[in-house]
Amino acid sequence: MNLGKVVSAINEAESIALIAHIMPDGDTLGSCLALYYSIKKLKNEVELFCTDSTPQNLNFLKDIGNFKNDEKMGKTYDLCIAVDCSDIYRLGTLRDLFEASARTISIDHHSSNTFFADINLVDADAAATGEIVYQLLILLPKGIDINIATALYTAITTDTGNFSFGNTSANTFRIAAELTEQGINIDEITTKLFRTKSIERIQLLARALSSLEMSEDKKIALLKVTQKDMIEIGAAQSDTENIINYAKEIEGVELAILLKETNKSNTKISLRTSENLDASEIASYFGGGGHKRAAGANIEDTLNK
Repeated sequence: MNLGKVVSAINEAESIALIAHIMPDGDTLGSCLALYYSIKKLKNEVELFCTDSTPQNLNFLKDIGNFKNDEKMGKTYDLCIAVDCSDIYRLGTLRDLFEASARTISIDHHSSNTFFADINLVDADAAATGEIVYQLLILLPKGIDINIATALYTAITTDTGNFSFGNTSANTFRIAAELTEQGINIDEITTKLFRTKSIERIQLLARALSSLEMSEDKKIALLKVTQKDMIEIGAAQSDTENIINYAKEIEGVELAILLKETNKSNTKISLRTSENLDASEIASYFGGGGHKRAAGANIEDTLNK
């Protein structure tokens, strides 16, 4: 990995922008915040950006409200860092801001990363981008404090399903142990992320489960979430998170699919697979990507089509 190059780029830049991916999750936001806290100790001008609003269940993170969704037209940065983005399209409306920067960095753990930045800090073996950010931040002079540790622990526990997914490694636990020693409140983080659900999320789950379709051999399970569902329930995009896992948990299912209607002519596809299938390979057929067991794509077509 290009850890040294990234450290040098951060030290040399006077102004830095950090961009989370569209439809943000705990990994991209937690990793961004950890970088923000660390860089803020070294220089004043560092800002957080995200095209979409942040999920409500992550409101416990300090400074989560600092993410901006505007491009600050006319403003350019010495350095722009894309965090947890496999390709430039994951930046959404902030792509122009990224490309206008004097220097760019991508920090990511997706095997489908397209190496779209000037410097690409990519490790597909990392369970979460938060693991890579941890390795980076311990090289910076101010080290890890409780705010950084809370943000990174959130990033890692989110992308490992609270350390239950197959991507969880011995190194994941080693990093988590180091973060825990900073005095973070693991019970609060776990409760907010995994034990608390809004009524809208439960109602959306009920509708999605009622749409369940199975292939004849019971190896493929498909769920759907429509715009009508979202509007009638008053659900947020973040309320769709983890719905697909219910399809994957059905005994014998090797491919779980969630179709999310983002508008009348666009559908987001999420995939989860067993060891027999490569989700990223399937997603790449539709112009998407991700990991071997979890991937996704956007299709410019109606949900029913």
